[in-house]
Amino acid sequence: MKVLIADRSSKIRERIKELVNDAYTNPEIFETNSFHEAIKEINSQKPEIIITDIDLENGSGLNLLRSIRNQDSKSLKIIFTNQLKYNFEEISKQLGADYFLYKGHDIVKIKNVINDFRSIFFKLHPNRIYQPNSFNLLARIFK
Repeated sequence: MKVLIADRSSKIRERIKELVNDAYTNPEIFETNSFHEAIKEINSQKPEIIITDIDLENGSGLNLLRSIRNQDSKSLKIIFTNQLKYNFEEISKQLGADYFLYKGHDIVKIKNVINDFRSIFFKLHPNRIYQPNSFNLLARIFK
């Protein structure tokens, strides 16, 4: 599983990486605080999950969504922000975000979204070599 985390806060990026590592065995995680680097990683790595804040160096998560909107991307796109003013949620959804989550109280929701996507992804791609940690743990228990 390839995951891009774009956020200016290294603490937030670390927490999201922990959640991703809990959900997947050996995920490929790319992280940045920069809009330009995020675009570069999306184009070169083609992540299945993109998690971005609205506030990035050199740009915004909204511009990121706008930039990739016309690509044939089947990525799960999540805005994870503390920016609740204006109508950012509506704008994010119009630009292709699948979820708009608030950093202040939605860390549990982001974990659930990642786990739900894992279940759907592996049903659609049963031959993928990435396996969720919980399945590996069960395999070890019942060996």
